[in-house]
Amino acid sequence: MQHALAIAPDSANANHAYGLYLVRSGKQDQALHYLETAIRQEDTNSRHIYVYAVALDSSGQTDAAIQIIDEASNRWPNNIDLYYLQVSYMDKTGQIEGIHHYLSLLATVATDNPQVRRWMSKYNAGDF
Repeated sequence: MQHALAIAPDSANANHAYGLYLVRSGKQDQALHYLETAIRQEDTNSRHIYVYAVALDSSGQTDAAIQIIDEASNRWPNNIDLYYLQVSYMDKTGQIEGIHHYLSLLATVATDNPQVRRWMSKYNAGDF
C-alpha cells in the first residue's frame, strides 16, 4: 500500500486503503491522517466520508464527524447512509439544531426503519 501511495499520493482510494490498514494495525491516530487525506482528494466518494466520520467518532471527535458529514451532504445529496450517521451523531451529542432537516430527508427514503421512526417521535419531526 505504501507503494501505491508513492505512485499516486493524491489518490483517494490509496489513502483510504492505507488508512484502513493502519486502523486494522491498531494505529488509529496515524490512520486519521490518511483517511482525512482521502476525503480531501478530487476522486473521493461518500464511502470515504462515512469511514472517516466513524473514525473521528471512534477517536472522540464526534463534533468533527458531524461537521464533515454536514459538508459532504451538499456534495452527495440523498445519501441515506450519511443522513443516518448524521442523525445518529447529532442524537448522541445532543446537537440537534438542524436534526429535523436530516430526519425529513431520512423519512422520505426510510419510512419503515424503526430507528428513524423513534427519532422522528423523539424530536417531534412530523408524520410519516
